[in-house]
Amino acid sequence: MKPRRLLAVAILVLWLVPAAGSSGKSEDALSTMSITMQSWAGFWSCGKYEIIGICVWLVCSLYECHTEESLLRAHYQPDVVVTASNAGADIPWNEANMIYGNLETGALGMFYSYLNHGKQGGGNRAEEGLDDHKDQPHEDLIFKDTSAIGNPIAGEIDCPSQTSNMKYHFLASVDSPFWRDNLVEKYLPPSWIPGMREVGTFFLNTWGSVYPRIGFIYQAVDPKAAAVTAQRTADIITQEGQPHLYQALSGSASNGDDLVFPPAQCIERDATTCKWQMLTPKASASCEVFGVNDLYGSDWADGKVAQSGDYAWNLWRPYKCCEIKGEYLYKIEYTIWPPSDP
Repeated sequence: MKPRRLLAVAILVLWLVPAAGSSGKSEDALSTMSITMQSWAGFWSCGKYEIIGICVWLVCSLYECHTEESLLRAHYQPDVVVTASNAGADIPWNEANMIYGNLETGALGMFYSYLNHGKQGGGNRAEEGLDDHKDQPHEDLIFKDTSAIGNPIAGEIDCPSQTSNMKYHFLASVDSPFWRDNLVEKYLPPSWIPGMREVGTFFLNTWGSVYPRIGFIYQAVDPKAAAVTAQRTADIITQEGQPHLYQALSGSASNGDDLVFPPAQCIERDATTCKWQMLTPKASASCEVFGVNDLYGSDWADGKVAQSGDYAWNLWRPYKCCEIKGEYLYKIEYTIWPPSDP
């Protein structure tokens, strides 16, 4: 979508939906329409659209060669909707649940259930997991199933995206042998070296760690448990070759008209790689990074507790792109982008 059309759509959405998602039914599952409206409403704060430089191209004819330039555009876009729910619950996105909700009990789910020692992908996996953690208080052990599915407006802002509407990237039920049983993650260094890959501030951490990237977490605050498992999911899907069953956000994302410089791995507490917009239970039109140190101040989770246990965020990631004019030579950036503030 070109800038002029982008501006028109954004103004229309702000006029129609000044406070997207604030209908009072914050615990209800999301619809594709509500996600679309909340995503557009969040663009003003989260998108950071900017012309940051030029791309230089070599254009040759039969008789001569010359260079041409095209504008280098940059912005964040909401690639995927990441949800976190209680064990065995539906995906809190109605249309996505209609498409992917039956995988857990279908042939694919039964196959992974067999790999998982005969335990069905659904059911109360948190209760089952407590048997392996009897030395810890049960109320502090939380389990979340997560999903990562392409946002309805992915690629519609300007630069092409590495995903598309409703595209599957992660389903905890499909990844059950690894998301639930920690078959491989426990052997990875960040899982057993203190201070590596922490969502919160080490020594003052009220959140949790990215590793092991599984559904279990010791956390007394449910929204933080959901946020940490969402961060774990983003860490998995923004890399290739991870020990999980998923589809990575990768590739050039080119649409044939634009050269795209896609984002890198999503790193916790680093807004230059990714940031989060809460969709439910407390809809927000702004973005943040998880991990704020709230040990001595107001609790980040205030007003964000979902009685249903369902949470959802947009994962915004930074893209750069420019119109293809010929053979790419190089780009010149006039400003530092992406910005470090959410």
